[in-house]
Amino acid sequence: MNAGHLIHAIIAISAAHLAERQTSPEEKKKFWIASTLHYHHSLNVYSSAIVDDLEDQDADAVFASGLLHAMLAFIKTPKESQYVALEDDNGPTWIMSMRGIRTLIDTPGLRQRLENGIWLPLIQEFDRWQNISIDDLSCSTSSSGVSAVGSLWELCEPGSPSSNFAEVETQLAMLDKLFQLDASHHNIDGFVAFIANMTPAFVQKLRADEEQALLVLAYWCALFGQFNQWWISESAMIECTRICAHLDKSHDIRIQSLLPFPATTCGYELGKSLSI
Repeated sequence: MNAGHLIHAIIAISAAHLAERQTSPEEKKKFWIASTLHYHHSLNVYSSAIVDDLEDQDADAVFASGLLHAMLAFIKTPKESQYVALEDDNGPTWIMSMRGIRTLIDTPGLRQRLENGIWLPLIQEFDRWQNISIDDLSCSTSSSGVSAVGSLWELCEPGSPSSNFAEVETQLAMLDKLFQLDASHHNIDGFVAFIANMTPAFVQKLRADEEQALLVLAYWCALFGQFNQWWISESAMIECTRICAHLDKSHDIRIQSLLPFPATTCGYELGKSLSI
């Protein structure tokens, strides 16, 4: 296989997995360092490959590396920023890595080759999620989840104070569908697609710590964290906790009223910020 970025990405994800399985702190650290070194090396080789001669690259290998980089970013960056206040960073950097999947899919020459290979079903799944619109929003209030999405809709809809509905509506439509899925492995694609298909405008809202966008992301984290997958649950709960800690200081009573679901899911005790 003439794709060094993929070789190093495979080693990086394997070492990260081994690190998670260690009970000895020394062994855990050893595998974690190995994973980080191979991850960074993979990123360097990958960056050169997609910038300089993408058309000459193995499309399947490029896409596989993009997926593994997204997983590695989600494994690593939440843990590295676990004790950093949300307002002190520039937004969740792992989001940009997951959004890179959509960038690859939307690259015309690369997409054509991917569609003729093993990744066609995944591409079709990502496209299906991208095409979900607000018209697909459920009107049911039969579950607490759908009811919560309805409340988020009311918070973000046109006419609400500080509403930027156009940038939020697609994420709400996808979140509504995610609430209706169980946490089984074949549903992971939809959750990754939620991030990969984020618009630049919505990402900018997250970077600016806009409360409505952060609340939507907190709900996603709470749902994603319910997957019993070694690379998902801990990172999702860390991010959910960080967002809840930030929004716990909100003066908007509507934001406060919608925090119990993500806070309960990640184990964050609401009201802690008031005692600090």
